[in-house]
Amino acid sequence: MPKSRAEVEELLDRLNDCSADELEAQDVDFKEWGRDAKRALTKAVDWAVCMANGGGGTIVFGVADDLVERRNAIVGVPRGMDVPGLRRAIYDRTDPKLTPTFDEIEVPEGTGRVVAMHVHPGIPPYTDTSGKGLIRIGKDCQPLTGTMLRQVILEAGEQEQARTSNADDGQRNQGTEWEMAKARVLSVVRRHAEQGARPLVNADVRRMTGLDRHQVYRLIQEFADEGKIRIDGHGRAATYVYCDDSSVNDAPA
Repeated sequence: MPKSRAEVEELLDRLNDCSADELEAQDVDFKEWGRDAKRALTKAVDWAVCMANGGGGTIVFGVADDLVERRNAIVGVPRGMDVPGLRRAIYDRTDPKLTPTFDEIEVPEGTGRVVAMHVHPGIPPYTDTSGKGLIRIGKDCQPLTGTMLRQVILEAGEQEQARTSNADDGQRNQGTEWEMAKARVLSVVRRHAEQGARPLVNADVRRMTGLDRHQVYRLIQEFADEGKIRIDGHGRAATYVYCDDSSVNDAPA
């Protein structure tokens, strides 16, 4: 998973005690940007694809991976390095499209800034537009071909099936909670009518159900459409009145 800005800054501080290579892991890598901007851009696309296929993570540009102490390891990225341009290039050159996010971090060393590229997990496989794929395995980017590609596709299918199942379960749970809220509200509205108590208003139903103002309006409107509750008044002053058979017949058109 991608690192937060604070986590990246903490990793930079740890360079005083160890090299960037020792800090690298499945979800974090350090790279120098290089002097050849065109080549650096191409490599950034490769690294984005690699990290996306490996489950997502963060690549910090502007750090040499084999030196200890911040003053030595942090070389920075050129001031002319265009982050929005890098974002567009990665989007344009990947399939499916990748949309990394970026943190530009000011530092006292090197050129004065490093750039952290956060690649968020999705549904692999990802490639560049020529069809080349890489995948993060531990601390390395390896070609995504043959058996490994089939494995990634298989795992992606299983993950998507699990997500779909969870989404269906969530929708079913939401439907059940909605019906339970409706049953409770109708019971209370009916009891108020039988006891001659004041009708409920939107705020009462919110406290009772935990729904927000708009959800309560939609819930009550469903009752109104079913002829079970009449809405008297407008806006926040509207009251909700239980309708028995006679009150339905007497309700204003």
